[in-house]
Amino acid sequence: MLDRHDVLVVGTGVAGLSAALAAHQSGASVLVIDRAPQDEYGGNTRYTEAFLRMTDMDSVFR
Repeated sequence: MLDRHDVLVVGTGVAGLSAALAAHQSGASVLVIDRAPQDEYGGNTRYTEAFLRMTDMDSVFR
């Protein structure tokens, strides 16, 4: 059986995760995908100071 989602977001950078959050807060079922291995999620955000302050990445990427 296929899962069905209202929104598909490709990429886990700032733009992708912001879009996913906005869609989720609007009541949509959201699927976020990224081609990077899980320990490298975040796109270019991984190279910013803000990313370094994120402590609970497992709850974000599950």
